[in-house]
Amino acid sequence: MPQTQLAPPPLNVTVNQPDGGSGLVFINGGEPGAANLFGTGNTGIPSGPEILDKKGRPVWFLQIPGDQDAVNFQAQTYQGKPVLTWFQGDKLAGADYIADTNYNIIKKITTEDAPSDLHEFRLTPDGHALITSVKEVDADLSGIGGPKTGKIADSFVNVVDVASGKTVLEWDSAQHLPVTDSVLNYTQLQGIPGEGVLPLHVNSIAPDPDGNMLVSVRSANELVDVNPQTGAINWKLGGKNSDFKLGPGVDFAGQHDPTFVDENTIMLFNNNVDLGGTRHGPSSIMWIRLDRQAKTATLLRNWVQPEPVDTFTQGSAQALADGNTFSGWGDANHITEFAPDGRILWNATQPKTSTQHVGTGPKALAVGDGTYRAFLQQWSGHPTQKPELTMSNDNGQPIVHAVWNGATDVTQWRVLSGPSPDKLTPLATTDWNGLNTPVALPAGTATSGNYFTIEALDKNGATIAASDPMKA
Repeated sequence: MPQTQLAPPPLNVTVNQPDGGSGLVFINGGEPGAANLFGTGNTGIPSGPEILDKKGRPVWFLQIPGDQDAVNFQAQTYQGKPVLTWFQGDKLAGADYIADTNYNIIKKITTEDAPSDLHEFRLTPDGHALITSVKEVDADLSGIGGPKTGKIADSFVNVVDVASGKTVLEWDSAQHLPVTDSVLNYTQLQGIPGEGVLPLHVNSIAPDPDGNMLVSVRSANELVDVNPQTGAINWKLGGKNSDFKLGPGVDFAGQHDPTFVDENTIMLFNNNVDLGGTRHGPSSIMWIRLDRQAKTATLLRNWVQPEPVDTFTQGSAQALADGNTFSGWGDANHITEFAPDGRILWNATQPKTSTQHVGTGPKALAVGDGTYRAFLQQWSGHPTQKPELTMSNDNGQPIVHAVWNGATDVTQWRVLSGPSPDKLTPLATTDWNGLNTPVALPAGTATSGNYFTIEALDKNGATIAASDPMKA
């Protein structure tokens, strides 16, 4: 799609304190939205991975087909270089993408035995990727009220060598966990749209400090620490069979994105609602301290929105280098940065593009879309395509629209005009103000028959690039 036709979804910034962290905001937005199991959207807001500044102004947007999702969008490192990564496709069947700083796709990856699903695509320093996938397998479901010979959608944890695309490890949740770990019975599992019967719903994989893998099993309300060499389970936290005694407030449900922030502390997004729609309390960001000798888990922090929200699908928590925490609230449509003392330093909301209620009565939830995860990260993008311009007229006021999708070094735009492409003089200059920056031309500017071009200027006023001249 031509960059001048892009229509990135808006982001409404409601809090932007000066002591917030630096960087750009990485989200997915629009309709259909990430991992939205229940929505029936009809807004037509374009969908795709998006980079914005902290004022909510789009920097880069990849508009994807309306029948796909593009989620888990972030900046990572591959072969020592910064890259962009995301999942794209149907919710449970797609591929993972890596793009360079010029926004060229350099890798498309999936697992060998099944397509990737949206839940995890995490690069590791050894050149591997942690990827989730789902396959239908036979299973004994009598323990959860189902048939003895039944079928489930089985979650797999995959370690893939990025360079070769070969799967070097496949961990089958159903081979290592009993289906009775699920907090939902067979009838409840059948009632979840778009999933199949998925009693062991893996939605996150992250390295632990000892080189093992921390796996989140959402449908069991538990975290599982797995030895990647043997597949053996080292311990479980939460759920029906926790190896740790949970201290006051440590209970979590339907969790997303658990990671170790230090050797003994796990941070996670606590949805606090299980897959069946049962709400246990407001969603929150939790810090849990593990004592591995005493086998205890203690709550360190638990942050909620000022007006508590319920996040049924999705959610993330990112520990920033300055001590702040950046979080995406999934289908609750909030994105928030917290200071170490719990103050909100930055908050934004995404437009809801679809809503449907899950459950009935006082525990019914309104499920929207939102971003699967949200990140605040450093990024320097250098598109290979040239800037482009379009022109409009606002009640006689000629306006040039300057567009350069993904260019992060532009500080100002300068418009030049003249009777021919080789006779152009400066006409107007304005500060960069988003992916599509309007530049109002002086009153009385003659446009018809003249040529126009735009120059992208860096912070020192030097020209980075220019568009091809366009005849008005």
